[in-house]
Amino acid sequence: MLKTKPLTQLLSQSISPNVSSALLFTPSGSLLATGTSPVAPDAKKARTNAALAANIWSTYSSTTEDDDGLKTLTLEFEEYNMHIALVAPRVLLCLIGPTKPNTPRYSSSRSSAHSQGSVGGNGTLGSAGPSSVKAGVGGGLGLLKTQAQALVQYLEKELGGYELPEGL
Repeated sequence: MLKTKPLTQLLSQSISPNVSSALLFTPSGSLLATGTSPVAPDAKKARTNAALAANIWSTYSSTTEDDDGLKTLTLEFEEYNMHIALVAPRVLLCLIGPTKPNTPRYSSSRSSAHSQGSVGGNGTLGSAGPSSVKAGVGGGLGLLKTQAQALVQYLEKELGGYELPEGL
């Protein structure tokens, strides 16, 4: 069984100045859990974003010729960035954030924990490492991707082969 309250709490921990919404949803657009910042739009906007992300995912996944299928998809819009990742069969994660990073400086640490954006000892996601931003190029996208990778790794481990029931 998928417990939505702990998932919502986990997704809420990923909210930062660089991530305004975190959504867990199905490829059909059904929202499973969401974490949004207090200044983010309401639940209707989260459902709309999940449906939009599912539609985009479906379009791109049907056109990929890779045998393994689509694993991640990053989109840059005029007002925000969106990173979608496959977490488990028929479970997708989407992080939405601003186009420009909201942090003044970036870590120069080369440790694997930082570069992988690992889950910190306090249960929150670690900060982005050196792979995320170089001279301001792709900063918002880099931070979003790094945080999404960490969250996907954590969720894959926690879900451990979980599959959604048919019909969702």
